[in-house]
Amino acid sequence: MYEPESGASEGLSEPVFINSEEEAAQVLPKDPFHDLYAIWRGWDEAEDRVPFRRCLEPTDLTRFLSHMMLIERLPEGEFFYRVVGTHIVAAVGFDPTMKPMHELPEYVDTDAVTAAFQSALDRKRPRFELMTGRIFAKNWTTYRRLLLPMADDSGTVRFILGCVHGQATDP
Repeated sequence: MYEPESGASEGLSEPVFINSEEEAAQVLPKDPFHDLYAIWRGWDEAEDRVPFRRCLEPTDLTRFLSHMMLIERLPEGEFFYRVVGTHIVAAVGFDPTMKPMHELPEYVDTDAVTAAFQSALDRKRPRFELMTGRIFAKNWTTYRRLLLPMADDSGTVRFILGCVHGQATDP
């Protein structure tokens, strides 16, 4: 059975940590999340069923790219946005590509974002959640996020392949 995490914030569904293909089929909407999960599961795995980042092939992900982000936990523990898709950039009102977490705008709840990223890495399982209400600089009717942990070449789980999908309206 999938594992909801307690203590969800207002406007946030209980995050779900996915442990199997069957759970993914129950929890994840088919497009784009279940389809992306299936690709992620098909990559070579390090320990704990987590794929290696080196397996990430952008040509496998073409139809998802505008909704994707690649995040790295740096050795000192801070998260760094390697790349962020155009859908996410347009929706949140800024481009965090090639920026560390501490350089994000002040209105971003970096503690909550860091906690979500860290929990996906710590559990070594995909994290899926649904948010509603005001997110960043926009009003979202729905905001779904899937965080897929990935390992570096040594097997350390420190990358996240994320997919975000939502409908934004101006505040």
